[in-house]
Amino acid sequence: LKAGTLYPLLHGLEEKGFVESYEKEAVGKIRKYYHITDSGNAAYEKALSEWLHAKKIITMLLQGGKDE
Repeated sequence: LKAGTLYPLLHGLEEKGFVESYEKEAVGKIRKYYHITDSGNAAYEKALSEWLHAKKIITMLLQGGKDE
């Protein structure tokens, strides 16, 4: 991802409380680091569960409705 794509996404996630940032000096420059929060992990788990459910239904439909 390019910086013009990545950083707006990170800022949006930060506004929602899904990630937090902190600054630290590295190699003589101030760097910004991000880490996922508990609510970010919860949102990820929920989205993953929804995706896996949708994937299961799509797979069943493509296989003619057979549940495996």
